[in-house]
Amino acid sequence: ENYDYVFWLDADALILKYDQDIADEIEADKDLYMVNLPAITPGFFPGMGMFLIKNTPWSKWFLENSWSKDQYTHHPYWENSAVIDLLGLVGQLPIRDKVKFNHIAQSAPPNKTLLEKIKWLPHQWHQCDYFKNKNGIIIHYTGLPLWMREFFLLRDALQNGIAEKNSIEEKIIALGKNINLAKALY
Repeated sequence: ENYDYVFWLDADALILKYDQDIADEIEADKDLYMVNLPAITPGFFPGMGMFLIKNTPWSKWFLENSWSKDQYTHHPYWENSAVIDLLGLVGQLPIRDKVKFNHIAQSAPPNKTLLEKIKWLPHQWHQCDYFKNKNGIIIHYTGLPLWMREFFLLRDALQNGIAEKNSIEEKIIALGKNINLAKALY
């Protein structure tokens, strides 16, 4: 209640660049700031692993209605599914992803009224292509087993000077559930 904005970042994400300010993206007529994640799935996929939300009645309504969609609790896309449904974007997904919604969501047209309140941020604010691109402001290690998420977080923190080598090198080696993969990636 006492904040103008809240910035959400999933625990399996890493801020790589501190020279950019998310506040520079703010526009007076927008309440939600997020990224479309084509690295996850081709087409339109709003990513909820990183977002900025303004403290407004609309935002509270949006979050409450997204979280109340408990039919998505065990869906592969979790809260992203609820947002895709709420925004009417199921029809924008590729066929391989639409089938995951067949028994849950109606294929409604995009909800233009809701979409008008969203600013779609540049991809560098929420990148999920952690194998290829290291130019993002934030990298999100989604869709990986937990040990790999931790491995990539530590590796990239080390490579980007966010952590000291002697403080995390042992942790990286300890994540050697698949030590051959870890050695190849490190």
